[in-house]
Amino acid sequence: MASIYQRQVDGRWIVAWREDGRRRYRYFQPTRADGPPAEALQFKTSLESSQAPRGPDISLAALALAYLESRRPHRCTWLALRKYVAEYCEPFAEKPVDLLTKRDLEIMRERMRHLSPNTTNKAQAMVQAVCAWGIEQGLCANNPWAQFKKLRRRTFAWRGSYADLERVLAASVETGEEWFGWALSVAFNLALRFGREVFELQWAAFEWELSRVRIEQSKRGGIKIVEFDPAEPGFLDVARGRCAADVAVGCPWVVHRPGGRRVVSYNKAWEKIRRAAGLEGTGIRPYDLTRHLAASTMLAREQDPAAVAEVTGHRDLATMLRYYTHRLPEAKRRAIRSLPPVSVPAAVPAADCCKMLHKKGVGEDR
Repeated sequence: MASIYQRQVDGRWIVAWREDGRRRYRYFQPTRADGPPAEALQFKTSLESSQAPRGPDISLAALALAYLESRRPHRCTWLALRKYVAEYCEPFAEKPVDLLTKRDLEIMRERMRHLSPNTTNKAQAMVQAVCAWGIEQGLCANNPWAQFKKLRRRTFAWRGSYADLERVLAASVETGEEWFGWALSVAFNLALRFGREVFELQWAAFEWELSRVRIEQSKRGGIKIVEFDPAEPGFLDVARGRCAADVAVGCPWVVHRPGGRRVVSYNKAWEKIRRAAGLEGTGIRPYDLTRHLAASTMLAREQDPAAVAEVTGHRDLATMLRYYTHRLPEAKRRAIRSLPPVSVPAAVPAADCCKMLHKKGVGEDR
């Protein structure tokens, strides 16, 4: 079966298919209309003219593609599942789903050894979800990996403090990467995931009259609204000035490189800034200095957890508390100090203790 997707770099559409055991591609230029061009759709249809395998013969790759085309999941889920099947499940991707074994699961885990157990468990869960959907549609008979336990989750030690954020912001100016410091400021003030949510944010999301920002979240695809107090100057005032300058030159992006160039990768800039800030070897990531630091700071200042969850965009309050409250040692100390005093009974003299034990016959031979 063939798949069709759009490149983020140049906007071209790609039809990909497997032929003679090799992955093949054909490129199509984008059109003004939304969605893939008609020529690409016709080419994809011609490739799929032969009937796709069904029942016990359907492979994992074919089932995953059918799942994506039928369910139309969020873009991040689409890309993640495609990557897991094409790269980490590649040795058994053409194997019938009903014939998958624990050995195949171990092969996938071995190929994902450089990643965290949490990511490996996510890949296993996605394959299980695809197989469960296949059972509902009558495409396969069983879910072969449902009976196998997942790996032990590894608790990640979040690093970074507000002082580290200030050092990085100063280093971004010193190294000439001021745009990166502005990206950190945007992600911190809006509690965004550092990456797509920051670099795809446009000025059209800012509702200046209402002092709020409407943001499409990259992970779960929902819309979150971050509201500011119009009486307090701060982030919105700086953003308004930058918006006027960007709109004047026709740049829609909130964060961009000099000259209005869109940010595609920030790794080189981050390495340069981290060296200048003296944070090499600390394991600190931009993610730690933005979304996680913002949520932990709000919770440390005793803000309502439900309100913090709305700002961060967490649908489940328990998830937000599980990931961020462990970073608050001062909150734990305050919790202990809040306990009321309990009177301690006076100590019994040692001589009286000996008399009490002797009366009970503890020292007697029986």
